[in-house]
Amino acid sequence: MNKTGIRIRDYNFFSSTLGARNVSRKKYLFAAAFIGLYLAAVFCIYYYLGIKAGEIKAEIGRLDEYLASEDITAGLSAVDEKSRAVEELNLYNQAIDGIISELGMQSAIDSEYIQTITSTLPEGLYFSSISMANSQLNIRGTASTRLKITEFLNNMEALGIFEDVHISTIESTAEDTEGFAFLLSCTRKGEVSQ
Repeated sequence: MNKTGIRIRDYNFFSSTLGARNVSRKKYLFAAAFIGLYLAAVFCIYYYLGIKAGEIKAEIGRLDEYLASEDITAGLSAVDEKSRAVEELNLYNQAIDGIISELGMQSAIDSEYIQTITSTLPEGLYFSSISMANSQLNIRGTASTRLKITEFLNNMEALGIFEDVHISTIESTAEDTEGFAFLLSCTRKGEVSQ
């Protein structure tokens, strides 16, 4: 107020620049506060992770000590021995399975099978031995004539359960007896039907 009692208002020509300065100062203070908070948060997280990493390292150390203890190493060596034993047993098992499957392929000559074969015998022909390996049948025998051997060969083919029926050898028997020794070989097609 002046002496006359009139209020005079002073106009400040620099107020626009002073106001802008105050606004820019507030922006800088806000940015500085934000950066400070950000750095404090990063530091806190880094510190927390450092503490957790120390705890994890300590736990790893305890677990390493536990795993290095005599009880655990003895147990692990026992497990290794058992594993080796199991591997060996598996190898033996595979070998036995192979033998069993091989034996399964070899067909035994049962009485019905022999009866089917002997039903084809002509008179005067006799067996010395019968052997079978897998599906290969070999019959050794003697016959009074070559004709009887041929008749037996034809009868075996006529059964229909053999293939590749052939006489491998025919030899004369001893000089004091008449007759011929022979070896008949054939392959079995399948199981003998009753």
